[in-house]
Amino acid sequence: TYQMSFNAKIRETEVVSDKHSTESLVNRLQKMAKNKNNEDYLDQIYYAIGNIYLAQKDTAQAIENYMLSVEKSTRNGKEKAQTLITLGDLYYERPDYVQAQPCFSEASSLIDHKHNDYLRVSRLASVLDELVQNYNTYKLQDSLLILSTASKSDLTAAINRQIAVIIEEEKKERERRQKE
Repeated sequence: TYQMSFNAKIRETEVVSDKHSTESLVNRLQKMAKNKNNEDYLDQIYYAIGNIYLAQKDTAQAIENYMLSVEKSTRNGKEKAQTLITLGDLYYERPDYVQAQPCFSEASSLIDHKHNDYLRVSRLASVLDELVQNYNTYKLQDSLLILSTASKSDLTAAINRQIAVIIEEEKKERERRQKE
């Protein structure tokens, strides 16, 4: 069947190790991603591409493809959870806890108690949620302290920059809604 053929192509990526084969596999997977029949499987395709790059120690490309996998996921199932856990682990090892936190938090809500990583992911989600909350509070307080000692012109410039950021975010949100 089509699904069996698709899964075989994805699993093939797990056993190839030489550089030349890696490039051809990535090209084949990218072609698969363009195929309309694979729209519901884009998360698995980009996850497989990420795994190939990770095996080659190219974490930047791996992260980019894992993020595409999360973005393209349509089912919010175990495949998305596995991608989030892998992505969270990469950020955690860096250590980039602020980036790891949303990965583990979302993954913990997608997996059940029977999952092998449930305890580890749940603990990391809980600890990182608290850590990031404290970090954001610290960052805000530090910024406010700096602003409190700034001159009036520096303060006005900072306010105008923040207004510009908010206007840009609102514009992007309106454009997104119009597309939908």
